[in-house]
Amino acid sequence: MAGDWIKMRVALQRDPQVVRIWRYLGENQPAGLTDRMGRHLVVGALHALWTMAQDASADGELEGCVAEDIDVMLEIPGFGQALLDAQWLTETGSGGLVVPGWEKHNGQGAKRRASNQQRMK
Repeated sequence: MAGDWIKMRVALQRDPQVVRIWRYLGENQPAGLTDRMGRHLVVGALHALWTMAQDASADGELEGCVAEDIDVMLEIPGFGQALLDAQWLTETGSGGLVVPGWEKHNGQGAKRRASNQQRMK
């Protein structure tokens, strides 16, 4: 279906914020993972988070959700707080979380722009 997608950058695993998130997780790193595999784990978890946000919300807001809920949903202790520290999640004033820049990257306008760009190619 045309609307069932999320934006992922090609070199996301090399983004300094991804490295920062992985570094934050530190001692929670699963045994045996190298640094390179760790960054890929973070990218996979980000994909899962963004997919969940797409399914749960039109605007990237996760009402009633706290950082610890992200940890439980994605099975990565400390991941929610790491995202808050990296500012890839922010807390709302009403007791929830929001993915900043959602409309720019994954909203209907972004999807329309991407579809138009693909069609013009």
